[in-house]
Amino acid sequence: MNQEQLDLYNEIISKYNFNKAQKNEIELGLKRSVDVSIYAKPQFSFYQMGQIRLGLEDGLDVSIYAKPEFDVTQMVQIRYGLKNNIDVFLYANPEYDWAQMTAIREGLEKGYNISDYIKTKFNASQMNEIRKGLEQGLDVSIYAKLEFNEWQMWKIREGLEQGLDVSIYADPEIPWEKMDLILNALLKKLDIKPYIKFNLSELEQIIYGLEEKLDVSIYAKSEFERYQMAQIRAGLKMNLDVSIYANPEFTWDQMDIIRRGLIRGLDISIYVNPKFTTGQMNVILSGLNSNVNVNLYANPKFSASFMLNIKEALLSGFNLDNIDLTLFNEEQFKYICYGLEDKLDISWYAKPEFSDLQMEEIFLGLENNIDVSHYGNPEFDWLQMKEIRLGLEQNLDVSTYANPSIDWQEMEDIRLNLRKKE
Repeated sequence: MNQEQLDLYNEIISKYNFNKAQKNEIELGLKRSVDVSIYAKPQFSFYQMGQIRLGLEDGLDVSIYAKPEFDVTQMVQIRYGLKNNIDVFLYANPEYDWAQMTAIREGLEKGYNISDYIKTKFNASQMNEIRKGLEQGLDVSIYAKLEFNEWQMWKIREGLEQGLDVSIYADPEIPWEKMDLILNALLKKLDIKPYIKFNLSELEQIIYGLEEKLDVSIYAKSEFERYQMAQIRAGLKMNLDVSIYANPEFTWDQMDIIRRGLIRGLDISIYVNPKFTTGQMNVILSGLNSNVNVNLYANPKFSASFMLNIKEALLSGFNLDNIDLTLFNEEQFKYICYGLEDKLDISWYAKPEFSDLQMEEIFLGLENNIDVSHYGNPEFDWLQMKEIRLGLEQNLDVSTYANPSIDWQEMEDIRLNLRKKE
């Protein structure tokens, strides 16, 4: 610097407490003979000072942006606009962030009518979508609306570029992912318009069906959710009679079990009933596949696990034809199977009036070849039965206590005393 510049520099920095970087910018401006008084102010960071200095060096009207309310990135965009002789007053507003300013500036530089997006507070991404539409000569008024986000604008713009009727999906209530699905369906010339009301995943199933040339009217109904639709579509693809299960009362996994039965050519009529749970249907289907008499357990009253036990018993070759299984619970049935397996006379206890614990005592007696007639009576509770059984196994005269009116503890005392007398 010459002496005059040095004197001015010393005068400026004596007034304010500038940091080293700010002092460097002031010194650089003096060396380049610009009016540093415009930016030699402590409210400007050295980055802001740099942008003002660059504008001064280019002979620009920096007063438009030499304001503390503009950050350095905003100053850059205004300075670029000034250099390119565009009307920066359209965006030299601190309410616009640098990205919005960029979108506006680039539109102005390319000579587009940016009034569609400069007058409203679009974010930068929205502005860019509108600008891209203008570049393509599109009618951006269709989507240059604040209610559309940038992703929705993108999909509407893509549709306009392809010459599609975007009015089908240019609705701010439709998420951009769904717009994308509709856009691709329109590109494939699919008649998607009647199905716009469906959600994204449901619409996917309908579009798949249209692509596969299926009669989607069978499942394109509000009462079906996406997984149900998928099961009906899968059946249509295989030319199955989907009317058997195209019923909203069936869950999708029930539909799947019915469909699998149809594929195998089985008599599925026995379980096509929404009263059956998925688990129950599965066991019935499995029984049909195994050629067992599923009529014995195809009853909604039975739990899936009970059905499974019955099926396994049938597969084991047990004859259950003469037993009314609806009269027994799962635990009782277990002892019936134990007896059948050991070839015992289960008629002694295969009666609904016996609990599973009473059945167990009679079963144990039969296993040990004792005369269960002494206690095979529902008037005895299982603990009384146990005491009588133990007495018989010990060759005692149980007639002295085999009486339902004697509780099991007294029976035990009598049995133990009889044992001592031996």
